[in-house]
Order: sequence, then C-alpha cells, then structure tokens
Amino acid sequence: MPPATTQKSDELLRAYYSTSTKYFVVPVPARIDRAAAVDFIRDRVKTTESKQKIGKLSRLAIFHDLSETADTFASLLNRAESTGDDYARSATAITTIAWIGDEAQISAAQKYFQALLQRASVLRDRQVMLAACDALGAREGTQNIRKWIQKEIDRLEAAANKREAAPGEAANTRNQVADLKEFLAFQVTQVDNANAARQKIAKMTPAETTIRPLADCYLRENQDDAPTLEYWSAITLVHLGRDQPAIAPRVGDEFLKRAQ
Repeated sequence: MPPATTQKSDELLRAYYSTSTKYFVVPVPARIDRAAAVDFIRDRVKTTESKQKIGKLSRLAIFHDLSETADTFASLLNRAESTGDDYARSATAITTIAWIGDEAQISAAQKYFQALLQRASVLRDRQVMLAACDALGAREGTQNIRKWIQKEIDRLEAAANKREAAPGEAANTRNQVADLKEFLAFQVTQVDNANAARQKIAKMTPAETTIRPLADCYLRENQDDAPTLEYWSAITLVHLGRDQPAIAPRVGDEFLKRAQ
C-alpha cells in the first residue's frame, strides 16, 4: 500500500498532532509522505512547544526513522533548561537522536546527557532522565545515572540527620530517600536488564533470526524484567521490515502464529 499524498499526509499529521493524549493513546500515522513528515517536524520542534507535543513529534520521527530531523531535535539541546518541562524536552530530544541520529549526532547527544545530569533535579527529573539513558542503551549504561541518584541520596540522608529536632521534616526526607533507593533497585536495574537483552539480540545474524526474540520482547515473553523492551522491539521490527522488505512478511507470519 503506497504512502498517502502530501495533502492527505498533512491532514493526518495535523490530526495526530492536535488530538489530546490525556485519556487515550494516539497512534502515529503509518501511511504518510516522508517529505511531508520531515517538514511537519522541522516546522514544530521548538523550545516553546509543550513537552507533550515534542513527545508526539519524537514518536513520529522514531517510527518513520526520519533521520533528516535529528539536527532539528538537536536544536532543543541549548543548555538553557530551567523548568521540569525544559528537562523533559531535552530528554526527549536525546531519546529521539539515540534512535535516528548518525554516530556523530548520537555521541554529541550522549555527552549532552551526561552534562544534563549534573544540572537536573533528581527528585523532579529522574523519570525523564532514565528514559533518555534507556534510549542511549549500553553505550551509556547506567553508571552515570546511578552516581547521580546516589549523590542525591547521600545529600538527603545527611540533611535528615541534621533535622532530628524537626521530626516531620526528617521523616519527609527519609521518605524521599526510600523512594530513590527503590528507583535505583528496580527501575534503573530494569534498564540494565534491557541493555543486556538488546546486546544479545544485536549479536544475532542473519537478521531473520532476530524476529522471534524481538517478538518475545514485544509480547513480554522473554523473562526479562524490562518493560521498555516492548517499545524497543516494536520499533526495531518496524524498521527491520521497512529496511529489508523480504523480512516484513516473516514478521507478520510470526505474530499470526502467536495469535493462534
């Protein structure tokens, strides 16, 4: 089935962009003109746009592997973050570049991520920063984000010890410490699990042999405690089928067998 015309693509993209995601998931348009999608993103990726809209543009670029827009997302990385939304936009930009950028662009985004960690708030920004870390994968690993969180844990524990005269404040601080320790133990560890699974699949050749393990990841049947593998495997399969058309029917056959 051919992609939509430029005019039809613009209509689909505008509908996707304007539909609220508050109560339901809005799927990325699958049949669109590539050039129209590239122009659509380039016209809208700005630091003044909401983090939700930037997230939509990111998903569009990643799904269609719009490598032409990597520099556009890189323009968000301006070292001027001050609010939580600013950090969320930057984390989304890093995530997008990790998927669609070339080696130089990904390397620059990784360096920016490492510097961004030093400016971000652990208590406020840890979820978006972990998402960017997850997208960068094994090349980044979790050592930097673990040090970042542990430093905040140490600071909070020291603060709690100084607040014994104010039991309420000390208790609140200790609750924050407990939340961060749980975050390290579970969510950061899930990124380690995801990285290990991705590396294992990346070593498989030829490409056809990755279909079954990728399907396992998507259906959460691979025994790894790593929820982000679901999205990663779905996009990897989409890109695989697009880049190697002969493989696409085999991907469909695999899921048909699973459905039965």
